[in-house]
Amino acid sequence: MKSFIEFYIYSSLHIGICAFSLTASSYLCLSSPISLNYCLFILFSTCLLYSLHRIIGIRKVDEKIEDNRFSLVRKFKSHLHVYAIVAFLGSVFSFLFLSKEIKLLLIAPSLISLLYVLPIFIKSKRLRDFNYIKIFLVSISWAILCATIPAYQSSVLPLDHFLIFLEKAFFIFAITLPFDYRDRKVDQLNQVKTLAHLFEQKIHLFIIACFGLTIGITFLVQSYSFSIKVCLALSYIIIGLISLVVYKKDNDFYISGILDGTMILLFISTILHHIISQLPISYIL
Repeated sequence: MKSFIEFYIYSSLHIGICAFSLTASSYLCLSSPISLNYCLFILFSTCLLYSLHRIIGIRKVDEKIEDNRFSLVRKFKSHLHVYAIVAFLGSVFSFLFLSKEIKLLLIAPSLISLLYVLPIFIKSKRLRDFNYIKIFLVSISWAILCATIPAYQSSVLPLDHFLIFLEKAFFIFAITLPFDYRDRKVDQLNQVKTLAHLFEQKIHLFIIACFGLTIGITFLVQSYSFSIKVCLALSYIIIGLISLVVYKKDNDFYISGILDGTMILLFISTILHHIISQLPISYIL
């Protein structure tokens, strides 16, 4: 079982499914049909991106650094090339069936994502290697890909596009802060400054604030029904509590496994809401 969990998380399959889940939940929140092809593109492209991130990133980590996470990435390094090829083929195939408008919308966030992992800057730097910006890049690109584009496909009110973007951006920011906290020593060795270095003892306050903003913005989105706002608020409270419990854990399974997995939890809660809302009793309530 342990070997399967290691494979599931470090093959990038887990984060791909998480991205798929977050995107699908965005459609459900807006009571719109799920675009399976777009969700599959998000799944494959996320797997591709994170496989590349691990293949390239492990080269920048000193082998003397003792961390089970890096040992596992090195263990699956040869496999990651295969996963990246499969994910690339899946990404290309699903991309071909997207509309022209969606392809155009994908340009900016996809470019940010690629520059985040590819060492094409001076001294082989990636975009993530510049001080303080990586968490903002992650939040912006994930929010656009997993929330703003589904909102565009759902024809929501113009203001709601921005509010939905902010809601998901703060959510991603909140669950990414523990990753910054986890990586602070490695980032310091690589001379990359992050928010975790500036506010190491106050990260929990940032997590609480981000979830508070996420919940507040959720109730401003006019395209959400009141019941989905309550569903999302409760989900964000639970995920916020999970984040506060696990962010200091040394075992990366808590961070990469559970924290990323909260996106699946969000998907499950919106599915349950969708099912319940279709039952006759929901009209009585």
